[in-house]
Amino acid sequence: DVQVAGMAPTSGRLTGGTIVTITGQNFGNAPQVTIGGQSVAAAVNPAGTEITFTVPVRNATTGYGSTGPAAVTVTSQGRYLKAPSFTRYFTVLAFGDSLTWGTTTYFLPGTTQKVSGQVSRPYPRELKSLLEDNPQFGQYALVTNAGWPGEYVTSSGGNGSPGGAVRSARCTAGQQNCFFPTNPDPRDYFAPFDVALFLEGINDLNTGASPSFVT
Repeated sequence: DVQVAGMAPTSGRLTGGTIVTITGQNFGNAPQVTIGGQSVAAAVNPAGTEITFTVPVRNATTGYGSTGPAAVTVTSQGRYLKAPSFTRYFTVLAFGDSLTWGTTTYFLPGTTQKVSGQVSRPYPRELKSLLEDNPQFGQYALVTNAGWPGEYVTSSGGNGSPGGAVRSARCTAGQQNCFFPTNPDPRDYFAPFDVALFLEGINDLNTGASPSFVT
């Protein structure tokens, strides 16, 4: 008898590309799989216990569609079965220095004395609120705060940072060491991301980095 026992992973980014495995038994040689009503190419292992497929990639040409759960079905040997739903999330990496992290600096009135403080990281949280208010994303909008105050984008240095370029690669690879080490605020950490926002560059310019190398 054809059976579906489980599926992993059950979520991924909105733009697709996630490789998913359905487990069960007696899938036969040519099972058919759909996700959100769309047929996808599927491969089955020799034992007929695992089906692997890739969530369709979405782009500006195909349309990004909506976030949220999408039904997954398996048809094999005359049986039509439902697998666990696959949930699409719109995932954003807010990547930057003081603006993203929430550090604020001001001068005491009538003096040249600087005072620095920590605010509640308003930019990533406000962005998340705006996305959640959009019916296309709603509760399935995730915003990760990967801010690191005072760092450089193009090289190491600046408040002990290995550099923005290095951290970006770490975050994209799903490594936890991409975050600022003191009181990190990953919250919605989810990799890979749909969109990465880089809000850096001033520190590089201040250290003499060429503007053409600053993003």
